[in-house]
Parts: sequence; structure tokens; C-alpha cells
Amino acid sequence: MEIKTYENINPQFFLDVIKPAGQPAVLKGLASHWPAVALGPDALLDHLQSIATKLPIPHFVCVPQHRGRFFYSEDYTSFNY
Repeated sequence: MEIKTYENINPQFFLDVIKPAGQPAVLKGLASHWPAVALGPDALLDHLQSIATKLPIPHFVCVPQHRGRFFYSEDYTSFNY
């Protein structure tokens, strides 16, 4: 399957063309104007560290063999994380 790539789309184009197709699509530049993207990776990390709290963040950890796919264990008696 070939995945189409679109650049500089607007909301109406997305609703009229991309969404009805029901297919995966690459939307280049979609988030380029977001402040977090504009900061760049190092500055973004500095910013996030400056506003971080010491509160715990609920999260799941999965071993690499599951390739980020959280699911049930093989015998369906527990989870794979």
C-alpha cells in the first residue's frame, strides 16, 4: 500500500479529501507552527524540565519484544506490561 503525503493542508482539505479516503496519510508540516516544535528538541526539554513537578505520572512499560503493543499475555490471564 502506498501512503500518500500531503503538505501544508488546511482543515477543510483534511475533511474533504483525507478523512473520507479512510487511508493512512503523512501530513508534512502539520505541527510546524506549534510552539513546542518551534523550540527544537533541546530547548523543549529545558522548558519541560522547568515546568515539571515531582508528582508521579501514571504509565505503562512494555519490553521491547512487544514493540510498544500493550495487550494481554499469551494465556490471556494478565497483561504484557
